[in-house]
Amino acid sequence: PPIACYNELRAGCRGCKHHHTHRSVNVGNCNLHEQAYLESDCSNWPASARQTWTELESTDGAWLAHHIFVPCSAPLTPHARKSMLLVHGANSSAALTFASVAGRLSSSYDLYALDLPGFGRSTGPAELQTASVERVVQMYCDFFEQFCLATGDLQDLIVVGHSLGAFFMTRFAAIYPGKVQKLVLVNPAGILPVVGWWWALVFRLGLPSRPLRRSGIVSAFF
Repeated sequence: PPIACYNELRAGCRGCKHHHTHRSVNVGNCNLHEQAYLESDCSNWPASARQTWTELESTDGAWLAHHIFVPCSAPLTPHARKSMLLVHGANSSAALTFASVAGRLSSSYDLYALDLPGFGRSTGPAELQTASVERVVQMYCDFFEQFCLATGDLQDLIVVGHSLGAFFMTRFAAIYPGKVQKLVLVNPAGILPVVGWWWALVFRLGLPSRPLRRSGIVSAFF
């Protein structure tokens, strides 16, 4: 029968009998079920989508980068092909965040939909759990740079970051400008300044979005 949704698939996987060959995957997070989801009618991912793990070594320790690759469907020469890096936000994964747009984007680009370490199926050093915010940002940027090097030395990327992914991608583009040709921020986190407790209260109560949108003040952010 068709798969109802990704969450139901993962829930059913907790007692599955599959042989999990990779150290990052356990019976609660089965890579075989992930591929089944990508290939199902409910996922919206193109039939050419394939998941890949890449082991990365850096001064920060061992990383395991999981991403979904979708080759460009257009008949382009290798020189004309362009690559797009998709980075999801907090409490999500590449498979969920970009399912609805992967088909259309892959008509023009080679897609690399990357799981952030600690989300989806990417893993990282234990230091990520205890490091300062500044240190975590640096570690993530090093992770992205190592991923680009290990995946065919990706250059001049069209980078799309959503939420927390957008926050990291702004830092990555600033540190490694040669890797990023264009940067697309979707509902970015950490962009507006923090000016005190009242700023958080304003967002808690809600901004008057309609007049602000008409004025153009927040059109880039909301």
